[in-house]
Parts: sequence; C-alpha cells; structure tokens
Amino acid sequence: MNILKKNKLRKQEILKNAYDINGKPDYNYYIMNKSELNFYRFLGILLFFLIGYTFYKSIIISLIFSIFGLLFPEYMYTKKIYKRKKALNLQFKDMLYSISSSLMAGKSVETAFLNCKEELFLLYPDENTDIIREIGYITNGLKLGETIESLLDNLAKRSHDEDIENFADVFISCKRTGGISSEIIKITTDVITEKIEIKRDIESSLSEKKFEQKAMNGLMLLVILGLSYMSGDYMDVMFTTILGRFYMTIALIIFIVSYIVGEKIMNIEV
Repeated sequence: MNILKKNKLRKQEILKNAYDINGKPDYNYYIMNKSELNFYRFLGILLFFLIGYTFYKSIIISLIFSIFGLLFPEYMYTKKIYKRKKALNLQFKDMLYSISSSLMAGKSVETAFLNCKEELFLLYPDENTDIIREIGYITNGLKLGETIESLLDNLAKRSHDEDIENFADVFISCKRTGGISSEIIKITTDVITEKIEIKRDIESSLSEKKFEQKAMNGLMLLVILGLSYMSGDYMDVMFTTILGRFYMTIALIIFIVSYIVGEKIMNIEV
C-alpha cells in the first residue's frame, strides 16, 4: 500500500511540474500514459518474481519479491527522461549548425531562428519532435514580440541541459554587451558541437560494453536456473535449508550490487 501511495504522490508531482505556466514541457519530467504504466508494472512484477524464484525457488518468496515490481515504472521513468534529454541534445546540435550558418551568411538573429524551423523540419519531419516544437515556441514568441534572450533562457531552464544552458548564456551575454557577433556564435557552436560529438563517440564505444554487462547479468540468472534444474538433488540444500538460503541471499546481494555498479561505471559524464 505504501508503494502505491508513493506512486500516486509521484504522479501528482509529475503532473504538476511537467509543464510551465505556458504549457511548455520541463525535460526533467515525463508523463507516462496508462498503457505504458500498466505495461511496466506488469514487466516489473514478472521480472522480480523470476528473480525471487531463481534465488529462492519459492512461490511465496517470489510473490513477496514481485511487489517491488510496482517500482519498476519509476526506474523506466528515469530512463525515459535520460533518453529524451539525450535526443534533445543531439537535435540541438543540428539547430546550432543552422543558426550559425544563417548568421555567417549575414542574416539577423530573428531571421536565423525563423529559417531554422524549415531546415530542421527536413531532418525531423515529425512535428512532435522536441526540437521542432521548441523552435516553434521560439518563432511564435518572436512574432508576439518576445525577446530572443528570454525565449532562449526559458528553453535552457526547462531543458536542464548543460550545452543548451551554455549557449543561452553566451547568446544573452553577447546581446547585453553590444549585439550578436556571428564569429562568437560560430566559435561557441563549434565548441558545443565538438563536446556533443565526443559524448556521442564515448557512448558508441560503450554500447558494446553495456550489452556485455546486461548479458553477464542475465547469464548469472541462467547459470543458477540451470544448476538448480539440471543437478538433481545437489542444489536442493541451497533452497531448503537456512544456511543455503543465507548463501543465496548473499548471491542475490552480489547480483544487485554488480548491476548497480555496472550502471554507474557505464554512465560517464563528459
């Protein structure tokens, strides 16, 4: 019941903070629809039931373990946010290229952003793509008389992305100290895009290791299951005696710790 209550409070917090007063999304939050939520709950319950049964070979203990599966949507929630912010970061790089090219061609800042949406739409034809919507917010704001500084500052605050925040800071500083220099924007764009490319290269090189980590975690479960069902009565002592349960609990703790440590090692920040 506490888990369900916690999930309900969490949902209320997400609904309250997922959008600002103007209806623009905050990228630190993600709203799961009902089908997603139910799917991840089912998947979590099944996963934790299987883990409990693998280490204890008891239906009762496995059912107790499956309760923790109700927290699985929270885990997937953080993964969804990370994936969405990562996609926005890569899309922002394409936006920088477009704006920088327009400024170098002698166009005004406002014209550069207005043209940017058309160019990005060729790369991201789906209107629901985050960067397309963000450019839409900026162009609509410009037409309504809002300043480009306030619009970029708003995007930076909602994105919670270091690269977007850095670009907005440089852009706003240039505006306040005498106007936008195309050369400064180009240098800023080059630095930020180079950083994004480095992060992308690191993630590409780590993708194989991440797969190996997940494979090793799954292999450990398969080994235990294989031994318990193929070794006859040899493994029964591990599931029927207090000492055996103690050793299996230690193995479970090692399994959980190895997974958490592996996740921490693979999440490298640049």
